[in-house]
Amino acid sequence: MQHAVRYMIAAGIIRMASIGAAQDVRLTPDIEAVAIDINGSSIVIARGQDMDAALSDEFAKTSRPCPEFCIQPMVPAAGVTPVAELEVVTFLQDNVAVGTGLLVDARLPEWFTQGAIPGAVNIPFVEITRKTPIRPKS
Repeated sequence: MQHAVRYMIAAGIIRMASIGAAQDVRLTPDIEAVAIDINGSSIVIARGQDMDAALSDEFAKTSRPCPEFCIQPMVPAAGVTPVAELEVVTFLQDNVAVGTGLLVDARLPEWFTQGAIPGAVNIPFVEITRKTPIRPKS
């Protein structure tokens, strides 16, 4: 993994950095980082190590009016299973990397192009309907 790129998940924001020394900020007490090969690209998922890092702009606001910034239910709709970071890492390893799964990023394209989980496919939420194909036709 000499030329791998590290993608860090920090407060839901993906950042890139070069692979460095041992990690003080880990994914779990037992997992420092996870390496995955997806579509011929080697990626490493890890947390950012800058202990002075702070969220900025809209993400830094802790008090925003409802609506539009109302709290949301854990299960957004019947049949939808919410997942957290470790479940996404496992899905990438067990499904996306071997071609049996598709990770959909439903954000608008301008957000997706600013940083996305490697291997994710962008299908903006405003375009998803019952007729939306699950996989793009090749």
